[in-house]
Amino acid sequence: MKWMSLGLMGMILAIGMLFLVGECFAKSNLDNTTESFRHHMATKSSYWSDPALGLPTSSVDSPPAQCKAVFVNLLARHGTRYPTSSDITKLNSLQTKIQQFSAFFAPQYSWLKDWTNPFLPVDQGLLVAAGEEELYDLAQRLQTRFSPLLSQEYKPYRYVYQTTQIPRAAMSGQSFGYSLNQNSGILGSARFNPFFSYSDSVDQDFDLRFFDNCPNYLTSVKNNDTTSEQQDKFDDAVIKPMGIQFAKNLGVFPQWQVSVADLKSFWRMCAYDLSIYNITDRFCTLFNASQVYELEYSSDISSYYENGYGNAINYQSACPLLKDFVNRTDALICGNDVNMVAKYRFAHAETVMPLVALLGLYKDSSPLMADWSPQKQAARLWKSSSISPYAANVVLVLYNCGDSYSVKALVNEIEVVLPGCPNVMCPYSTFKTVYGSSISCPFVSMCFPSGETPCGYPPESDFVVCPASSPASVRLS
Repeated sequence: MKWMSLGLMGMILAIGMLFLVGECFAKSNLDNTTESFRHHMATKSSYWSDPALGLPTSSVDSPPAQCKAVFVNLLARHGTRYPTSSDITKLNSLQTKIQQFSAFFAPQYSWLKDWTNPFLPVDQGLLVAAGEEELYDLAQRLQTRFSPLLSQEYKPYRYVYQTTQIPRAAMSGQSFGYSLNQNSGILGSARFNPFFSYSDSVDQDFDLRFFDNCPNYLTSVKNNDTTSEQQDKFDDAVIKPMGIQFAKNLGVFPQWQVSVADLKSFWRMCAYDLSIYNITDRFCTLFNASQVYELEYSSDISSYYENGYGNAINYQSACPLLKDFVNRTDALICGNDVNMVAKYRFAHAETVMPLVALLGLYKDSSPLMADWSPQKQAARLWKSSSISPYAANVVLVLYNCGDSYSVKALVNEIEVVLPGCPNVMCPYSTFKTVYGSSISCPFVSMCFPSGETPCGYPPESDFVVCPASSPASVRLS
């Protein structure tokens, strides 16, 4: 045991030295303005809606003239929200410690003495005004981009809305739907046209909350201590000593040796200042860019192993979403259901990130590790700040190109080339070949102990198959 402990200590020291070596590189390449931090707060980042703020750019491939959008499939995360109950509890603890050591703060941080946690348990997790606007604006942009398909008269069979039963997701769906259905009805001065939205029970939501309804995932990943192994190593080597330096900067060391948990609470409060209140000159001034980026990387290690590529079941369990898209697409092509032109879903970061991984996007050549240098961190593809900020979205668009069909994918409104596809316009036959194993979606055998059948799960069946005599059957192959 002694030798194992010494080995672990050596690893931590080595990682720490690696980051000291890279510190000059990091500081010379980072933007220390607190405004820039809002896009580096992991899943608590503001939405990347303005290219001027650093939105990843992509060449826009206009579809060939003969191609017409015929079906839009949207998965969106809820918008900016209040902290959940666990974060409110942590911020209450932070308030207690700030008050306990208030006599030691350096003069420039004396404002902390009067700080109290502004968040009430009754509001935990609720959508805030900024979150409502994010989904409202997203709807406007998508309607413009895919008009006239998304500008037709609303009918429940034409535009289908689905949300989880969690209020912030449902309210996000309402904000999105209100945006599309104003000025088209008779209600009120906005001439609102009511629309229908449905949800599955939380314990039977296999489409949007598969992560809560996959027992094998909960056992092997979510509730498994080994999932956080790399994050724990990184935190011990990098975030823990950062907390000591942070305490020295505040003037409270050695009376208060700011722990990893304490430091992350300060960081969360910076994130909430930015996303909810648009305040840049309060908690965010306590950090420099290097610290923010290292805290972001710590969070990304966590999401990588819990929601991304770190464990296959994380993303394979998202297959019901892809299966439904293919079912809807095949039904449209076969002529079995030509009425639905869009399906809008509103859920969570834990829904978006697995779907992105299932599609094979933003995949690094090797797993995220605690001992990655700052240079390697900066070059990583898996960044939850840009993959799943508030109001993150994944769109799959089906195009009818006359004698064939193609699929285009967008992540946060940016066109992406799907793996195995020649360009952003992916032939539908290629799409089905590339994602064949995910489309088959053995969700029950993947997620449930042998012999169990989940209550409420739709029976697994073959996909829509066009009659051999139908011309559409050729298009499906």
